[in-house]
Amino acid sequence: MKQVFLSYARLDETKAKRLYHDLRRLKSIRVWFDREDLLPGVRWKPAIRKAIRESDYFLAVLSQQAISNRGFRHSELRDALEVAKEFPENWIFVVPTRLDNCPMPFQELEEFSYADLFPEWNEGVSLLRRTLETGRLVGRTRAPGEESSAIGRDMIDLRSPTGEAVKVRIGGGRPLRDNRGPDVLVL
Repeated sequence: MKQVFLSYARLDETKAKRLYHDLRRLKSIRVWFDREDLLPGVRWKPAIRKAIRESDYFLAVLSQQAISNRGFRHSELRDALEVAKEFPENWIFVVPTRLDNCPMPFQELEEFSYADLFPEWNEGVSLLRRTLETGRLVGRTRAPGEESSAIGRDMIDLRSPTGEAVKVRIGGGRPLRDNRGPDVLVL
C-alpha cells in the first residue's frame, strides 16, 4: 500500500479534510493526515519528518492564504523537496496541489507540474488519483523490441546505463538495497 503525506496550511483545513476523505476511498492508498495520525503526547515535529521520509508521495496543498502566511507547513515542504532530491529525476514524489490560482511558494516547485482542485474539484481529484494509482516513474518508454521481464509480482529486470542486468523491486519508499542480494534495488 502506498502512503501519501497530505501537507496543508491550517487556514485550508476544511478543504484538506475533504481531499483526505476523497483520497481515502482508494484502496491502494493510505493518506497520512496529521489530524488522524498524530496522537496526543507525540512529539509532532520528528513524527512529521519521519512520515514525510516514509511516504511514497507528498501532496503539497497550496493556496493564496497558505503561501502568504508563515507556518510549519513551509518547513514540511522544504523537507519534502530535500527528500525528492534522493530520487531519480523522472520519479514522482512531490505533487503540488492548488486550491486556487496561487503561484508556487518556492522556485524549486516551479519545475513540477501540479494538480488544480479548482474550478472543478472532482477533475482535480481524478487527476491526483491517476497519479497516485499509476506509479512513480514518468517518461520511461521502452525502445522498440525492448522488454522487461517480471520476476514475481513486484520484481522486474532492467539494464543499468553500463549494460549490466539489474533486478528492481517496485514499491516502498525511497530507493534502498534489500536483502534479496547485492544486485537488487528497491524502488
